[in-house]
Amino acid sequence: MNKKGWNILICISLIVTLSFVFYQQTHISIWGFKIAKKDIKEVIVQTENTSYLITHKETVLAIAKEISTMKKHSKVEVSDSYSINTSGDYTKILIRTKDNTTYGGNLFMMGENIVQGSNGYYWSFDYQMLENELNFSMNTASLLN
Repeated sequence: MNKKGWNILICISLIVTLSFVFYQQTHISIWGFKIAKKDIKEVIVQTENTSYLITHKETVLAIAKEISTMKKHSKVEVSDSYSINTSGDYTKILIRTKDNTTYGGNLFMMGENIVQGSNGYYWSFDYQMLENELNFSMNTASLLN
């Protein structure tokens, strides 16, 4: 291959690499969905008696980042009968995007672990880390009911 061919190949490789890096920096994977960070509008958090709306952009992104660390645990089956999480403060977490699409679901007790049901799967995560982030965000949250 001549010098011009190598230059074209290097340019194409560089463009593909930069595009991939840009995409990874601007999108986040949450519950199996790739969502643009700029499209995440708000987080809705539910306790046993109350729902809260979190709209502060930095706080919403911090919660989304924490949620993105969830790992797929197991597939939701019709016969599952796990109880809604009552040992922690929160029972449901939802993320809403600018086009009003809502992602998320209930938190369940699965043995000793708390998992979230979303997108047909249970997702395992460090509940204490997420709870700390949510507790901090309550300073800027508004009451829904």
